[in-house]
Amino acid sequence: MEIKSAKPAGTCTMCNTSWPDLASLVTDPDLEVVGYQARFDRPHEGLVLVTHMLEHCRTTLAISVADLRPLYFGPVYSERMTGSSDCPGLCLLQNRLEECEAQCDMAWVRRVIQFMRRHELPPEWPGHD
Repeated sequence: MEIKSAKPAGTCTMCNTSWPDLASLVTDPDLEVVGYQARFDRPHEGLVLVTHMLEHCRTTLAISVADLRPLYFGPVYSERMTGSSDCPGLCLLQNRLEECEAQCDMAWVRRVIQFMRRHELPPEWPGHD
């Protein structure tokens, strides 16, 4: 089973390249994750920044974390750890893209970013080999 939405997962605003679904967006080697803009008051409105690395393009696009949620299959935490002793503060730094080990309601985004950086779908993704 393949997960698809009615609208494309993304379209480049410069060159009009379109990614028809989330899988094509994540696995495109021409997209490089360059940042994460967390939104602490409304975490579902955070943005993952990707640059379309085609030589004639080089446009940076913002992808809503809400659109990336189907890529996450791990534990769901209900508490925000920002500012606590368990928080390494990674979400405060836009260009720090590593995974966070805090049991925080925002940590899932950083896990998804790792798949995007490797251009891989999560092993749990439907139809993934």
